[in-house]
Amino acid sequence: MAEQESRHRVCPVCRRELWRSEFAEGLADWAAVVCLDCFRHFVSDCLDAWMSKQSWDNQVIGGYRRAELAYCDEYDYDGPPDCDRCGDSRGWTGGQTDYIVLPGGKRITLCYECHRDWELAADVKGSGERFMSPEAVAEFQWRGIESQDEQRYRRQKAQKQQEERQGGVCADCGKPYSSSNYFVPWPREQPDGFVMVYHPCGVRKETAQAGVEA
Repeated sequence: MAEQESRHRVCPVCRRELWRSEFAEGLADWAAVVCLDCFRHFVSDCLDAWMSKQSWDNQVIGGYRRAELAYCDEYDYDGPPDCDRCGDSRGWTGGQTDYIVLPGGKRITLCYECHRDWELAADVKGSGERFMSPEAVAEFQWRGIESQDEQRYRRQKAQKQQEERQGGVCADCGKPYSSSNYFVPWPREQPDGFVMVYHPCGVRKETAQAGVEA
């Protein structure tokens, strides 16, 4: 009886009672390994998946294998709270949009601003997708970028300093500070030499500039 029990086992997958010789031995304790039929299905499925991945990785896009290119993917539900590139946190830029997968599988989360930078630097076009070549990956600055919070603080500090240099008066109309209005930089981009003007003055200057350019 004991000999009979030792020669029969039940496959944990198909639940058939089989002889010991019908099990795939050698991978682990033979009593815990699947039968040969189930093992063949397992090998076939793994081979199909492996061949499919190889075909996908070897697809040529812009002269490169797909596996050599960085690409963009998206989180189902936002993603991590901080941008891996500039350190910007959720709130100021509205959270993260996507992440970049580098060759080898490393994932880098990007905020909206950093993602726009990546889109501009992505130099390989696929079928509705943008990729980044190994050369562009090496040149792209992945760390140490000024965050949106830092940019906001720097711009506000520069505006305050310029207001003080102007003595609290509008650089356009010359009117002194009033609690019923507020200053804005002109030009808006705050290049070297920008000045502070009251908001209505800024709107007039923008309208006049738009009329000249038109």
